Amino acid sequence: MSIFVVSNSMLFSDVLKNYCESQNHKVCGCGSDLTQIEPSKTPDIVLLHTRDSDVEIGEQTRILASLPKTPKLVVISGKSSSVSVQKTLGSKVAAVLAEDISAEGLAGVLTVVNLGFRVVAETETIATDASDSRAVDANPSAKDTAAPADRKKLAMLSKREHDILLALAEGGSNKDIANRLGICEATVKVHLRTCYRKIGTKNRTQAAVWVMDCLGHP
Repeated sequence: MSIFVVSNSMLFSDVLKNYCESQNHKVCGCGSDLTQIEPSKTPDIVLLHTRDSDVEIGEQTRILASLPKTPKLVVISGKSSSVSVQKTLGSKVAAVLAEDISAEGLAGVLTVVNLGFRVVAETETIATDASDSRAVDANPSAKDTAAPADRKKLAMLSKREHDILLALAEGGSNKDIANRLGICEATVKVHLRTCYRKIGTKNRTQAAVWVMDCLGHP
């Protein structure tokens, strides 16, 4: 996926750019506002860090609508304003995140947003955009939302497999997961193959989305 990073803070801009590149995402540019996006290089995702009000952010989103293709907008805002921004902007944004989100959490959000999902606040009741009928809950303490058939699949997972899938949904690589759980990468690979079979998915992306559907964002 290609990402354009927007922030008035040079430090935040550099941190976000370097992190995205470390995850093998193409950063096609950085700027202090949305007007700096070149129409000929429209990104898949605009990662906007801002402490502006929800109204001011709403004004900025009009710029995106004028581009040849409208990129998905992920907003990182102050913790106290993230829910307010989500409520005001609704379907204009793909995700609204608080500044205290973890790096792994951000990786997971970018993955599911690129797949066409929206990450909504706990109190948000909007469904998703027209590209998909499923929404991902951004609240770490979200309740289990699994359908009965998926609950049976969850019950089939061992504690280790459950932990591995949660780490996968957070954007962790096999190496990251191995380091977190104190096991080797080869063991992670074996567990993942077993997990794919148990939950009926074919790869890590499908598995991550399945976890998001069942449990909300971990």
